[in-house]
Amino acid sequence: MVTSKYTGQDATTGRKGIVQLSSATNSNSETLAATPRAVKAAYDLAASKASASHTHPWNQITGVPSASLTAKGTVQLSSATNSNSETLAATPRAVKAAYDLAASKAAAAHTHRWAQITDAPVFSSVARVIMGKQSIKDILDYLGLGEGSTLPVGVPVPWPSSRPPEGWLQCNGAAFTRTKYPKLAVAYPDLRLPDLRGEFIRGWDDLRMIDRGRLLLSTQEATYICTAIQAYHGVAGGADIQAGISFASHDNDIINITPDQPRTGNGILYGTKPVDRWAIARAGKLVSNEKDRWIAIRPRNIAFNYIVRAV
Repeated sequence: MVTSKYTGQDATTGRKGIVQLSSATNSNSETLAATPRAVKAAYDLAASKASASHTHPWNQITGVPSASLTAKGTVQLSSATNSNSETLAATPRAVKAAYDLAASKAAAAHTHRWAQITDAPVFSSVARVIMGKQSIKDILDYLGLGEGSTLPVGVPVPWPSSRPPEGWLQCNGAAFTRTKYPKLAVAYPDLRLPDLRGEFIRGWDDLRMIDRGRLLLSTQEATYICTAIQAYHGVAGGADIQAGISFASHDNDIINITPDQPRTGNGILYGTKPVDRWAIARAGKLVSNEKDRWIAIRPRNIAFNYIVRAV
């Protein structure tokens, strides 16, 4: 039997002793002793937690990045075939739908039977003729847009060869028919081409009074100069005849003489009768008496073949 007095001391982590109990679960004390209540609270908390190695349903996962054109991540699948999304992933179903559609279509370059053409426009007679042409040239010619089409029908132009191009005729005075050349007949209603072989073309006076009295498409003789002894057909024998240079102008026929009198180079005598046309030299042949010398005047020139657009 203990008869001496016991003196208590606190327990520590280094010695035995008396200790105070505690049910706290969040204390860091090393001088208190945990009660079964505190142990149970800690146990129950641990039992409610997941094990170190465990799984989670997807809806419990947060903060996962989405995939994009520049970064990896998760994507949502889509079977749409009309979406412009760049963040969804197509399913095999979508790929198959697109493939099946492409496989059911015709190639980009393909033909059709006429029976497969619907709502075709009704061609006019002109369109049918154009469709039957074999080349662009044939089509342009049919439409009147071929070579030379910028010139109206009937216009004469100089051509450097003896053979006119297609659709043109030589200006040689030949007759033509209104049936074959209806537009040409409008320009030349007498149905005859102008004869421009060896001719110069002169602008129509049209009341300017330089070449008065002329009609369109009318011809005109050249201007001639008479040299040596001047004499005109019909000069009376024994009449005074002076030497010099005279001229006959057939632009206006304004120089007239009296047939039984001379028209001298320095004289001023004018008659009322026209110049004797017999004294005109044609094609280089002298048609006069032996004392007359008539010279035809012409400019320097180059020979071209005048042709006219006929169609």
